Amino acid sequence: MSGLEGRLKAGFALALVLLGVAGFISVQEVNLLVDRHADATRARAVRTELEETIGLVLELTTAARGYLLTGDALFQQQHDWAAAQLVEHLRPLEALVPQGDQRARLVRLRPLLAEQAAQARADVEARNAEGAGAVGRLLAAAPGDSPLPRIRALIDEMKEAQLRLSDERERATRAQARQAQAGAALAALLGLVLVGVLLRLLLGELAHRRRTEREALQARAFLDAVVANIPDMIFVKDARDLRFTLFNRAGEELVGHKLADMAGKDVYDLFPRAQADFFTAKDREVLAGRTTVDIPEEPLDTPRGRRILHTRKVPLRDAAGEPAFLLGISEDITDQKAAQEERARLIAIIESSPDMVGLATPDGQVRYVNAAGRRLLGLAPDVELSATSLAEYLPPAGREVVLGRGLPAAIREGVWRGEAPVQTVDGRVISCALVLAAHRNAVGEVEYVSAIIRDITEQKQFEHVLEQRVAERTRELQAETEARQQVQHQLVESQKMEGIGRLAGGVAHDFNNLLSVILSYSELLLEQVRPGDPAREDIEAIQKAGKQAARLTQQLLAFSRRQVLQARVVDLNEVVTGMGRMVGRIVGEDVEVRVATAATGMVRCDSGQVEQALLNLVVNSRDAMPTGGMLTIETADAVLDASYAVTHAGVAAGPYVMLAVSDTGTGMDAATLARVFEPFFTTKEKGKGTGLGLSTAYGIVKQSGGHIFVYSEPDQGTTFKIYLPRTSATDADRPAPARPGARRGTETVLLVEDEEQLRTLARAILQRHGYRVLEASNGGAALLLTEQHADPIHLLLSDVVMPQMSGSQLAERLGKVRPDMRVLFTSGYTDDVVVHHGVLHPDLAFLQKPFTPDALVAKVREVLDAPAGRFEAGRLPRKSP
Repeated sequence: MSGLEGRLKAGFALALVLLGVAGFISVQEVNLLVDRHADATRARAVRTELEETIGLVLELTTAARGYLLTGDALFQQQHDWAAAQLVEHLRPLEALVPQGDQRARLVRLRPLLAEQAAQARADVEARNAEGAGAVGRLLAAAPGDSPLPRIRALIDEMKEAQLRLSDERERATRAQARQAQAGAALAALLGLVLVGVLLRLLLGELAHRRRTEREALQARAFLDAVVANIPDMIFVKDARDLRFTLFNRAGEELVGHKLADMAGKDVYDLFPRAQADFFTAKDREVLAGRTTVDIPEEPLDTPRGRRILHTRKVPLRDAAGEPAFLLGISEDITDQKAAQEERARLIAIIESSPDMVGLATPDGQVRYVNAAGRRLLGLAPDVELSATSLAEYLPPAGREVVLGRGLPAAIREGVWRGEAPVQTVDGRVISCALVLAAHRNAVGEVEYVSAIIRDITEQKQFEHVLEQRVAERTRELQAETEARQQVQHQLVESQKMEGIGRLAGGVAHDFNNLLSVILSYSELLLEQVRPGDPAREDIEAIQKAGKQAARLTQQLLAFSRRQVLQARVVDLNEVVTGMGRMVGRIVGEDVEVRVATAATGMVRCDSGQVEQALLNLVVNSRDAMPTGGMLTIETADAVLDASYAVTHAGVAAGPYVMLAVSDTGTGMDAATLARVFEPFFTTKEKGKGTGLGLSTAYGIVKQSGGHIFVYSEPDQGTTFKIYLPRTSATDADRPAPARPGARRGTETVLLVEDEEQLRTLARAILQRHGYRVLEASNGGAALLLTEQHADPIHLLLSDVVMPQMSGSQLAERLGKVRPDMRVLFTSGYTDDVVVHHGVLHPDLAFLQKPFTPDALVAKVREVLDAPAGRFEAGRLPRKSP
């Protein structure tokens, strides 16, 4: 106001010259006017500050509410700025407001403003702490809880009081002026024009100044708010020494320093020297060239780590055109640069992918294809794709799948997977697997569709080959399954036959003990009865029945493989040829017999038992041809391979000799075949057969280590095939058995038998023939008896199967203390180590039950008279051969 005051003083000086007469009175009136003007100015300033204060309160509250609703950091920054400005506006108010009621009101206003600022700050902090969850609660707060209405009311009251005060002072001033006018009427009249002009000038200038200052303040506040809230860093340095004079909030957050800390400092006070040198060099370049300098990438170390800035620096000139300040605007492009680098890496990965990757618009226009896709389609690297469409690379079938179904499904559902043919530029059609994915923009519209395509032509070919192989393997597995089922059936049948055999063997064993007693006592009775005695015929009938029963038990033992075989190396051709005449007599004249023997290998078996098995098969064939037919007996070498062994349970692959018996008889159905080898099973009429013929043949073959199979259909005849293992061994010369001498003897015999009746009978027979008998019912009693008997014991006659200790175990233990004692085993059947699979060891003596007195005495004499080195306990084999 210095210019205005000078003009006023000049005017008043001129008025004093003109109004010199008024003197003191005029001066007093002028002073009153000046005071009035000062009061008016102060009143207007107070009202202006009050209006700006309420404006800042509203801006503070609005910013807090805006941040509460949106969470935008810009509103929080605006809130902090308004709070700081509000504190600054209270100081000029305190200077302008005089003592009295207005000052009291100002004292009441300060805590209300602090309360409103605290409440707004609390809303901001609640939004920071609770997030969007605080919005509903804070917005639902009762309006009466806010101090804003009280602030407005108090400010309005202060404005009204200020108006009243101005009016009162103006009235007082006017009253004083009227008093002065009475004394200075002449001076007022003379200087009326000049004073009026001066007053008009003064009032106009003051009004203009007030409007200009208010507009400048508003513009400055707006520009400050804009600069403060720009997200890029903005700073200003003075051109002389490059010290900071301005820094916006984005800059403060970026570098970690407040403007108050940075004001008056240069870059060397804030940054490492190397960075400070770089910044200073760019600043000097801007000021020297007086032009804008663009720095695309400018590294800056910040509390958040190194950031990359894109900076533009501009000189700000004064009125003379000289650079007075330097303006800098820096955009943080760290994230953008990282995104660009990430995009470059992704593009490199996509380009190196072995699968085709492409982009297309939702209507199928191609926008991008990677290198693998160009190779797949046969495209050159420089071919422009923007004018092509997906349809150009799809045959009709592929268009139907991809464009008709796949692309709409991907747009509708997000992702589609499938297979379709793809056509290359040279016309080849390849099978491909596709994944189409729709990508949407921020408003949810599909912006483009990505495609990942893999050539699966070779995979399809492989799958076709694999399907064929799977089909073949399935057929093989079905065949193997059928074979396993067949083998399982055979195994079940074999187990069934084994169970029946154990039962039959057990029965035969116990029955043999009884038959030994029956036959022996009947023979002893016959020795005591004279010829012609009526009782002799009854005894002979008992003996005959006993022998028939013995033959029956032998068949059972044969089936159960519990008999003892006298095995030797045999030529089956000799067995078959030797039975030729017997076969002819058995089958009769209406059956033609054909024998076909081939050059065969040798087998190890009991030839007598094999003859029995062959005879049983011949009898079965004869009974199957009641009106005649043809019977064929043949031999041949055979090799059963692994595949045959897989489909036939229990068969070991290897060389065999086959013996086959075939007939042209009635044959058998499946039900009969399933039971054909069961003992006592027969299809003949009651009384026409025992049902033991085929079961006996089965047991003989199995005990000889072979296999027997039957093939038959109703009215198609039957064929039995026996396979015995081929052997290259030959029988060594065996010592001829000693001829039995006299039936009597004087040697000591240790008799061990758990069956009391049989033990009593054997003791009586041996004692009748002069032998001294030591009798024991089990192995333990025999050992004790041996320890108590100091004299020699010449022979151990022991049953094989006994409880607790078997006969072979007893013989082994006695052989250690009496090695020269001879050993003779007896049994109805045996599972013991005396025999190996039913075959008697050549160095063992064995008497089969049931036996007669003559057989017992003859066998005892044979063992005792055998040459040295045979049958001694000390020379018995310790394990089965």
